[in-house]
Amino acid sequence: MSQESLAERLEALFPSLLRALYRPKEGDPLSELTIGQIRIVRLLYAETHTVSSLGEELGMSISATTQMTQRLEGSGLVEKSDDPLDKRVKILRLSLLGKRLMDVRRAQRIDHVQRVLDGMSKDRQMQLIDVLDELRGECLRVCSGDGGSKRVIIGELEQALPLHSPKQREVGI
Repeated sequence: MSQESLAERLEALFPSLLRALYRPKEGDPLSELTIGQIRIVRLLYAETHTVSSLGEELGMSISATTQMTQRLEGSGLVEKSDDPLDKRVKILRLSLLGKRLMDVRRAQRIDHVQRVLDGMSKDRQMQLIDVLDELRGECLRVCSGDGGSKRVIIGELEQALPLHSPKQREVGI
């Protein structure tokens, strides 16, 4: 099989795999959020950010990022505070509610992946993890000279995931 054929197969496989693994389930605590909002919540789950650092990480304008974070703040998932070094800068973090919902969502997703992996031997599971980790490393190496490529790849993968709510399906997001 040629390198191009392998790349084509992988390009088709990943969105399909991600849809199969992470199809929204009944009871997903974040099912009413847009993909963009989920991306923000996921980043804030890992660490605090400013609006500009979130926008940069997601490849979004500051105004679009501000609008989304304001909606998340209004829904009680995100909290904003002043930067101690510069009062003009706002620090964003998940609220306790946001953390709790992300903990539940993450536990549900991990449980689902565990059930999928149960169909594979431990050796194959470890091979899969090793190969995916190597692939991620190669992606980062290849994209390191192209600042935006990492965000674009992540965004494209997330856009390939199924829609999270009936509202999103209605408007075609």
